[in-house]
Amino acid sequence: MTPVWNQDITLLAKDPLSILSLSVKHDSLNPLRKDKCIGKVDVEIRKLLQLCENGREAILELKNIGGSCGTITVRLDTLSVSKAVADTIDQATQAVKLGDIHHSAVDVDVTGTQQNIFLKSLFGIVSKLDLFVQIVDKIHPYAIFAWRITSSLYKAVQNQINQDTQLIGLVTTMEYIYSFVEASDSFQNKIQRLRTTIDEILKQTVECVIFIREYTDHGFLCRTVTQTITGSGDKMAEFSRAFALLRQSLDSSNIIQTVFVSSRSLEITEKLVKIENMKYLDPIKMDASSRAECLQGTRLDVIAFIKDWLTTPKTNQNVLWLHGVAGSGKSTISTTIAEVFRELDRLGAFIFFDRNDPLAHREPNAVIRTMAYFLASSDPQIQSAICAAIEKNTTIALAPIGLQFTKLLLEPLASIGTQPMRGPIIIVIDALDQCGDTKSRKNLLGLLPRGLAKLPSMFRFLITSREESDINAALVGQPHIAKHELSITTSSNADDILLYLRNEMATIRRQSIYNQILSSDWPGETIVRDLARRSGGLFIWASLAANFIADGHNPNDQLEMIVQTGSYREADAALDALYEKALVAAGKWNSDTFSSEFRSVMSAVLTGRIPLSVDTIDHLLGVGGDKSSKFTLTRLKSLLIWSSGKPVRILHSSFADYLTDPKRSGNKPWFIDLPIANKTLVLGCFRIMETLRFNICNLETSYLPNRQVIGLPGRIEAAIKDHLIYSCQFWADHLQIAARNDGLTSKLEDFVRRYLFYWLEVLSLIGGVHLASPALLKASKWLEDTDTNLTVLVTDANRFVTTFDVPITYSAPHIYLSCLPFLPLKSKIWELYQPLFPRTIVVRTGRPAHWPAQLYTSKGHTSSVNSVAFSPNGKHIVSGSSDQTVRIWDAETGDVVARPYQGHTQSVSSVAFSPDGKRIVSGSWDNTIRVWSTETGNVIAAPFIGHVEYVSHVVFSPDGEHVASCSDDQTIRVWNAETGDFIIKMHVKLVTSVVFSPDGKHMASGSANGTIHIWNAVTGEATMGPLAVHTDAVTSIAFSPVGTHIASGSKDKAIYVLDLGNGRRDAAGLAGAIVSDDASYIISGPFKGHTDWVTSVRFSPDGRWIASGSVDRTIRIWDIDTGNVVAGPFAEHTDAVTSVAFSPDGKHIASGAKDKTICVWDVGTSGRTVGLFAGHTGPVSAVAFSPCREYVASGSLDRTIRVWDADTGYVISGPFEGHTDRITAVTFAPDSKRIASGSADRTIRVWDLITGHVISGPFEGHTRWVTSVIFSPDGHAITSSSHDKTVRIWDVQTGNVAVKTSAAHTGHAYPSVFSPTSQHIISGPDDSALCVWSVKSGNVTAGPFKGHIGYVRTIAISPSGRHIVSGSDDHTIRVWDMESGNIIAGPFEGHTSSVLSVAFSSDGKRVVSGSDDTTIRIWDVDSDAITTGHHSNDLIVDPSQHYLIQDYSWANGWIIGPHSELLFWVPPLNQLALWLPGNTAVMGQMATKLDLSQFVHGTFWQQCKR
Repeated sequence: MTPVWNQDITLLAKDPLSILSLSVKHDSLNPLRKDKCIGKVDVEIRKLLQLCENGREAILELKNIGGSCGTITVRLDTLSVSKAVADTIDQATQAVKLGDIHHSAVDVDVTGTQQNIFLKSLFGIVSKLDLFVQIVDKIHPYAIFAWRITSSLYKAVQNQINQDTQLIGLVTTMEYIYSFVEASDSFQNKIQRLRTTIDEILKQTVECVIFIREYTDHGFLCRTVTQTITGSGDKMAEFSRAFALLRQSLDSSNIIQTVFVSSRSLEITEKLVKIENMKYLDPIKMDASSRAECLQGTRLDVIAFIKDWLTTPKTNQNVLWLHGVAGSGKSTISTTIAEVFRELDRLGAFIFFDRNDPLAHREPNAVIRTMAYFLASSDPQIQSAICAAIEKNTTIALAPIGLQFTKLLLEPLASIGTQPMRGPIIIVIDALDQCGDTKSRKNLLGLLPRGLAKLPSMFRFLITSREESDINAALVGQPHIAKHELSITTSSNADDILLYLRNEMATIRRQSIYNQILSSDWPGETIVRDLARRSGGLFIWASLAANFIADGHNPNDQLEMIVQTGSYREADAALDALYEKALVAAGKWNSDTFSSEFRSVMSAVLTGRIPLSVDTIDHLLGVGGDKSSKFTLTRLKSLLIWSSGKPVRILHSSFADYLTDPKRSGNKPWFIDLPIANKTLVLGCFRIMETLRFNICNLETSYLPNRQVIGLPGRIEAAIKDHLIYSCQFWADHLQIAARNDGLTSKLEDFVRRYLFYWLEVLSLIGGVHLASPALLKASKWLEDTDTNLTVLVTDANRFVTTFDVPITYSAPHIYLSCLPFLPLKSKIWELYQPLFPRTIVVRTGRPAHWPAQLYTSKGHTSSVNSVAFSPNGKHIVSGSSDQTVRIWDAETGDVVARPYQGHTQSVSSVAFSPDGKRIVSGSWDNTIRVWSTETGNVIAAPFIGHVEYVSHVVFSPDGEHVASCSDDQTIRVWNAETGDFIIKMHVKLVTSVVFSPDGKHMASGSANGTIHIWNAVTGEATMGPLAVHTDAVTSIAFSPVGTHIASGSKDKAIYVLDLGNGRRDAAGLAGAIVSDDASYIISGPFKGHTDWVTSVRFSPDGRWIASGSVDRTIRIWDIDTGNVVAGPFAEHTDAVTSVAFSPDGKHIASGAKDKTICVWDVGTSGRTVGLFAGHTGPVSAVAFSPCREYVASGSLDRTIRVWDADTGYVISGPFEGHTDRITAVTFAPDSKRIASGSADRTIRVWDLITGHVISGPFEGHTRWVTSVIFSPDGHAITSSSHDKTVRIWDVQTGNVAVKTSAAHTGHAYPSVFSPTSQHIISGPDDSALCVWSVKSGNVTAGPFKGHIGYVRTIAISPSGRHIVSGSDDHTIRVWDMESGNIIAGPFEGHTSSVLSVAFSSDGKRVVSGSDDTTIRIWDVDSDAITTGHHSNDLIVDPSQHYLIQDYSWANGWIIGPHSELLFWVPPLNQLALWLPGNTAVMGQMATKLDLSQFVHGTFWQQCKR
């Protein structure tokens, strides 16, 4: 306000210590210039009152920068409340009349009169709210909130206003409603009578002011002057109607039902669709119904501060972090704040964590999807945006949390951030310190600080936690995060605790049992103050003390026990003393029985993974009846939250801290030793799981997935009780903490040997299969270095679970029917369980002897994986990709454990861990190197800039202080790993890789010219080389662990091992390193076997083996001494392998490939071939029957030819090597002793069947790929077709071309064959048709024959010359009549990719086919079903022999019956080469033939058990 001379002013001040500031200003005539301050005086109100006693005037000295500048005379008197109210209203009116409320000179569109009306009304509201707060703020918690936000608006708009008539009308309506604030001493009584209506007025005021603030451009939206808010007029009308109804309620003193008007847009959306989409988020349930709020009248200052902070726009801050010690009241405050904003319809999400309820509220990875769910539930606009994201990817809730944040929060909220949402949306996250542990919340803390800053400004966050080191490191120093301590030492905190204790004592006093015994002022103000003083500033102490007093037999006795306790200065000491008092009073601690029962019961309460019911606790402890845990729990009511039928929870986490901390209670009888406590519970779990049994829920049929079983929830409730569910879910969590001993080991072994399948059955039915593998991994770790046989058994069980998780999850009966039959021959689980369940499928061929080497495949990168490395502790794998990201994976499970590290602008070419595992270095095609923190995911230093071409390789020095890099700019550079400062540079032509020696003193590098250099790592001088080793570029180089050997891989497909200790000693070189001129430094090699570039080589940790990866898609392990392959080839990748790495223990190998995946292989099992027979490492592109019907020849993209026994599928000859590109065609000579092959290398070769030697060729002449070859009937000639659109006939002996014809097809000339008379050639082009040619004339005599819907890749003619067989890109085989062109058999279906080669058997009764799916199949052409053009789908004979299952189909690995029955599931490795109806043989790495004669299924499935 702007006072005039000799005017009376009413001041509202609670505190006499408040400072009154008086300024005298010169009134500037220029409205754009500020009034000049002449002088100023500050005086304490208490002092001014003393000076003005008895009506005296006080003369105060005015001062300015130059010193004293005059005096001002004032008089200060005290007024009654009623007079203050009247004066305040008069002043507001007078101020408006005098025109003292200024507005900006640049505002337009509104007259001065309108401005005065608007500000008059707004100021009137502020003034009355101000008075209201002075009188009743403790009674009405919304009063001060309404006053603060309205005052804030008034201050913002009094100098800048641009409103319309409707808005002025709304503010006038608001002013009118506040006329209920009367200058009357009866005002207080009126407030009490109209409490509900007044609360609604205050809440509606807050919401309306938020709307006005946004509308007048002083809020979160920050719209421009020219912008309008759609529908604002309608919204103002809604507010006016709401205030009118509230005024009517006031006038009538009756409560009239009103609807709260929100300024937020609440458009109706397609609710059912949205709700269905939101289910994909699978949020944590957040039930705040049992959470306490602050006692009315307490914590007013901090609550007001938080509300004000959250609702006041701030340009650069949107997160308030409230931190404090345990028990200071953070959770109660957060609950109060959440409920305030819930009432105001401004709560976006309330997420809270509880250490005592870990299953529901401790999973950090669920925070983002839970936040998204509750935000979507709070607002239709947000819901629409988030559900749109879910529609695009329904599995987004399963993605890494960084991607979840982007897709579920950042992008959806940004898309609506510019819309008129009108005001703040509040998200409360309580007890962040109880969200997981430091390890599990690491990714969340790395994401939240940076992620929340990117959200639109109207989203405001309150985060509460203890000041844990990891949380402090993540939040402190962030410019958008305000830090506020909830101090326990302030006077207001002490006053609040005092008020709380007064209330609690009054509550005890009013209890019916005491109201006639205790005095009306019990226990007296002195005692209450003493209790408050003893609390140490902790609200939890006050709460515990109140509970303790109330729950005792005599409150006075309980009170006396507390008062007799000594006083403590430290909060923890005070809390410990109270806990001790409560526990002493709870039982007879001199009784060993009571002490033991207490520890057992509290062990269950404290270490239970979820809050446990009394019944579950009793079952876990093996007690009940008169030994039930409820007797002990009843004695601890003051320390627990528990009532009959409800789970037991401790009152506060500090109680658990006290009981389990050896320093605080280690010498007390109630101390809980966590390893012992967990041993008690895991033994209980094992005992309970001994009740597991086969078909526990009595499922009648195996045909249904779990979700379709009628009444399954009821069956589970009846057969699988809570204590059994708990034991099945959490036994391993307790085992991993328990100390190892023989008794517990024996229980574990018994469980795996007897109950494993029944345990998996329960997990399948309750939807908990995802818990199985982590449980078994924990058990395996717990056994580490102890019982080898049991470790092998548990590991085998885990492989079973991870391999068959799909059928186990989908249908419980198929644990027995679909999983057990496909176990490896040497599996321990197979040996244990197959005899118990004999009536299942028998896998005649296709069962490997051991588990495949591949443990898992990790997917997540969206482009080629270029580099992988293990962390030093072996727990993680880092990968770099062409998608420009670096990712970290869990080495045991393959799960992503951190958000993608983003920053590079081109492909990441190389990654490596630092020796301490805390940093990752990455090199990129963007010419830079970056070093990342594994703890935060942040870049530690600015990108290392210096290379001017692609960075191809990076590595840390052994001490972690330096990083070496090599680049296409022909330099090697060494950098300071912390600062990125350049240290030394070495020039070397065409350098491709670099590595440090183990001692860090030297580096080795490989070059594109096939040479190797060794350098001094300190000076950068070359100490050895160039060593000419390879005939092509060196692609990878590695030092042995002791530094005496170097392994190198090259584009020449070879691996060499160099010994640095032979030959001539070089004084400047490595210690003891000797180089001779006669190349004697090559001690092993070349190691040959790869059929394409070697891309990566690594030594095993013991230096005995070398692992290599290749463009041929395989990984091999070599013996360093002999050069023999000791394991592999591993051939699961579908594209070039780019990188390999050994785990630190040497047990596993990680590989990255261009197929965008990372595979981890078990070296222990990898020495054994995956599959029954060794086979091609690439797709089979050509097959042929021998005329004698004994052999099948196959050619592959792996450039080799193999010969197989046609009956058994065994390899009898090969691989034949010589072609330099993929094999495209093979054929037998009529004598079955020779094989001809064609290749993409444009040549034809003739091979000896037995020796594999080339006996003729290569025939050269085609200018593009050879697509088919065939011998003439007399064996003297070979016909070939090619992509060069020609067909050629060659003399077998000389290789000369006898005939050359031009193809008449629309595409390339694909396959061609001779007729038996040698008079015709049949060719199949890539335009899906077949043609018959005359050899003499070269003209087409028949065709084209059409039927395939894809390119014809291969053809063959029957020995009789009457029929033609063709294979196509449509995955089918067809048999044609050569004269008519009619299809007489087929299409034969079974291949899953292009059919690349076909051939007839010599008797014409069978057809062999080879496919891009890597399998070979043999089909029976004479079958009646086939010759009619269809093949039988009859597959399984039912045990009753009543009917045949016909017309089966495939779906996600399941064989499905004609009525959608689940028959059985086939593992992916067996699906490609599974024998199908019509097959007489199938050849491939996992050619699988099933015997179904003993297989029971459907309603007979239970008979599988012996």
